[in-house]
Order: sequence, then structure tokens, then C-alpha cells
Amino acid sequence: EVILGWKAVDVIGLSFVSKVFPEQYQEDHSRTLTRYLESRDPTLLGKRFETTALHRDGWEFPVELAFCPLELHQTIQFCVFLRDIRDRREADRALLRETMLVHLLQGVSTAANEAPTIELALQSSVDWICSLMGWTVGHVLFRSQENPSELLSTPIWYFDHSCKPEMFKEATMNVSHGSDLSGRVLATQQ
Repeated sequence: EVILGWKAVDVIGLSFVSKVFPEQYQEDHSRTLTRYLESRDPTLLGKRFETTALHRDGWEFPVELAFCPLELHQTIQFCVFLRDIRDRREADRALLRETMLVHLLQGVSTAANEAPTIELALQSSVDWICSLMGWTVGHVLFRSQENPSELLSTPIWYFDHSCKPEMFKEATMNVSHGSDLSGRVLATQQ
């Protein structure tokens, strides 16, 4: 009841698969149960796997699941163990983010230390950042010393293969306070 939102009385006698799994997964789970009933192959069930469950209110969430068949009086019933793993998935994502950050910092600091010029250090850094973050475009801008609300474009860019560099270069030639995304970032410090 707590995990799926169903009261036992509301689902007794109904198809477990249709109540617990989103439509796109129902056929696979039904097919597995049918194959087990036809073959009694113990390797089909009894092991844990991760899948997506459907809450009574219609939202999907990750679960760990195990079907265990029970044969009683020549009738097969299934005992289902289901565990909500949203917290574990979020912890995995947080660990991945931390690992990526450490990798990024290591790569950027190594590249910056090995570069013979500040321009090459910045180019290497923007390449590392964009590659690791999956960004298609990266650009280094400097704050103007004469006018702190103005950003100055540099020739330091990162482009992956899917974008048109000319469009981005033209759009960022002269950026001033609040005039575009970079200017708004400068103005708000966010």
C-alpha cells in the first residue's frame, strides 16, 4: 500500500502486472510469467532485477523486484518482493556527479599546469569542461577592465560536431550588461 498506493482489497483478483507496471513494460513481464507457467524453468524467476513501477496516482518510479513462485495444492501463486529504489538511484547520481567533478578538476588543473600559455590553458579547460558535461558549445569571455559590466569575446571556443560555429561567434562578439545570456549571467552572478 505504501509503495504503490493500492489497498489490498482494491487489487485482489486483478492482474498484478497491469496494476504495478507502466503499459510499455506489461507485455514483457506477462510474457516472463507465462513462460514460467509453461516451462517451470526456475531460472526465469527468483532473482532480483530493476524495473519501473507505476504508482496508483500514475507516476513512475524505479524499483527492485523479485517474483518467487509458490506451488500450493497444484496451484501456482507468485510472491512478489518490491522495493522502491529512488533514494539509491539519487545516491548513485550524486556519486556520479561527484566523480565527474573530481575528474573534471583533475583534468583542468593538469592541463592548466602543463600549458605553456594562458590561452592554451583556457582552451584546454573549456575543452575538458564541455566534453565532460556534454555541452555542444563553450566559449571563454573576459570581463572588461574599463567597463566591468561588459564581457569581451575571446578566440577560445569549444564546438562539438553538431553545431554551426559562425552563428555562435557572431552572437558573442560584443556582449554588454544584460544584453544576452552571457550579459545576464554577468549581471545576476548566476
